Amino acid sequence: MINAEILEFNRKELLYQAGEKLALKEFKNISLRNLKEALEKLANTYSLEEMGLIKVDGANSKFIIIKIYNCATCSEAEKDTRMHCWFDAGYIAGALKTMMKKDFVAFEVECKAAGFEACKFIVTLKKPIKKTNVHHFINLKPMDKMPF
Repeated sequence: MINAEILEFNRKELLYQAGEKLALKEFKNISLRNLKEALEKLANTYSLEEMGLIKVDGANSKFIIIKIYNCATCSEAEKDTRMHCWFDAGYIAGALKTMMKKDFVAFEVECKAAGFEACKFIVTLKKPIKKTNVHHFINLKPMDKMPF
């Protein structure tokens, strides 16, 4: 039997990938070197498509914080504690990836549907998995074989 948690994870992954693929298609002819210009282009697209109002809420050398006010994805969602905007996370990452020619990833950390003032995303460059770290996962035992 398929576990409900597995179905929920797959749904989130599917939404993220759909958002990313749409952004890759929509921004494919735009190449920018300046992150500020890429974020402005993304914000303009959200505004024109009435998807929400994007504001950069902070940044440092490792990540960017983006907020979406009046988010179209979760504005009608049932209020709960879950994050709803997986599509938007993928769309943000895909748009920046396409325009900047770098591999970005975005994570929603606050959602309007969960009672926050806006949907908040952490955006950073995707780090490749080092081969030296992979060996830690090769000989893992199934949970039912663990000594506890």
